[in-house]
Amino acid sequence: MTRRRFMLFLVATSLFATSCNGASKECQTDADCNDATLECRDGACSPRCEGVECDLGLECDAITGECVLIECVNDGDCDHETMECRESRCTPKCEGVECDAGQVCETTSGSCAPAPCESDSECGEETLECREGLCTPKCEGVDCGSFAACHPATGQCIDSGDCLENTHCIPETRCMNGRCRNNLCGPPENRRCEDSVGCEPGTDCVSTPAGAYCLEPCTSHVECESGWCEEQESSTIYGYCRSRRGQPAEYFGPCDAHGTLDGRCVGPFEDSDVGHYGFCHVVGDVPHWGECMPNSHIDAANPADSAVLCDGHCLEFEDEAFCSQWCTFWGADLCSGISESETFYCHDQQFNGFGFCNPLREDIGFEGDSCDPSFYDTPLDPSLRIPCIDGTYCAEEGGRTVCMRACSTLVEEGEAACQDPDKTCVTTGFSEFVGVCRCSEGFADCGEGCVPLNTIERCGACDVACEPALNASPVCTPNGCSIECNEGYSSCDGDYSTGCETEGEC
Repeated sequence: MTRRRFMLFLVATSLFATSCNGASKECQTDADCNDATLECRDGACSPRCEGVECDLGLECDAITGECVLIECVNDGDCDHETMECRESRCTPKCEGVECDAGQVCETTSGSCAPAPCESDSECGEETLECREGLCTPKCEGVDCGSFAACHPATGQCIDSGDCLENTHCIPETRCMNGRCRNNLCGPPENRRCEDSVGCEPGTDCVSTPAGAYCLEPCTSHVECESGWCEEQESSTIYGYCRSRRGQPAEYFGPCDAHGTLDGRCVGPFEDSDVGHYGFCHVVGDVPHWGECMPNSHIDAANPADSAVLCDGHCLEFEDEAFCSQWCTFWGADLCSGISESETFYCHDQQFNGFGFCNPLREDIGFEGDSCDPSFYDTPLDPSLRIPCIDGTYCAEEGGRTVCMRACSTLVEEGEAACQDPDKTCVTTGFSEFVGVCRCSEGFADCGEGCVPLNTIERCGACDVACEPALNASPVCTPNGCSIECNEGYSSCDGDYSTGCETEGEC
């Protein structure tokens, strides 16, 4: 029989066997059944208890297929109120029950209930207090009305306008300068549109200061899956769902401030719930360092005249307040034109790519200049030396501490991205959105672009060169500079400075 005929014979035999059995086998082992209650019998998955007959008082265990003693059929068969019938076994009701802090499992019900206590410290959570002998949430039973919120750590009602942190504010607002604000803004998460072209059903094409976007109409917060419903009638997105970042706006682009005033979206800030977002700050006419009304004194119910507002942040100093213009490291030079006699630069106060316009100092460092990183550990003060010019941060590179080009991790191109293709944006630890442009591992910018740090000219750092030695050649190793002895010589003392001082072997 030829090989070809033999293969055809095997195929035909296989097909015949399948047709004789009526169907292919469902399983070969118990594992093929993918169910602990099934086992493989004659090529088919069958219940383990199928066909098993147990004596009186016994039942078949679905997992093992063996006959076991029946302890109970219902809870009444168990002889104690703390027990219940689970899978024919009398089991403690609290078995497997996990309760939150300040709670215990009630043995007779199996449900979690406030734990007994004599003092607040016994409750184990700052949101709980010992009330009438039981650990109770401090805000339980506290009614703060529609325009305030109960602070969970104090149990006190916090007015929607006063705060020290975000938890003091109602959910759709953020705490800024001691006031709860709903004027969040940020890069749009919604789809751009033009005359409703491209908008999904149930959304409208809405014109905003940042452009036209597909937004979902709403009449209450609960209709918005993430974010909230804009309720200010003066807003361009009134009656539509705002995203978690607030109204659509590019950072340092236009936005609706408090619904009635023109504003600028300053950011990004960082928030564990929102991600990155900005605040829509009022734009006014007060010049840099002019007296102004603090932003914390402005609200939608009391819009202020632009004559007392600045295009930036109104800094409060005891009884006075002065305007400090916002600026960003990248894009338009927002600090130009402040003064004809003095040059200003952008002082990045929060290490996130934007800050305030400050007068340029003579000792400031430019990209590549040495700098003092201890500045970042020093309380901010106008009299302190600013280490680096805007667009750079003081960071370590190749064994040197220099002003390095800053970059944004939010973009991959443009002025905020690394212009050198050999460098990538690496965060410095101050912000997850801003970093410095670094060379690849094992390389460093020593003043002429990324160069390797494994040569005798630069061994591990930009300013470390491997010096020649007696009867030897310098080499760069992962541990630093070393030497290779010339033929016929040895280094018996292991001292780099003496080279290979011994002729022959040690």
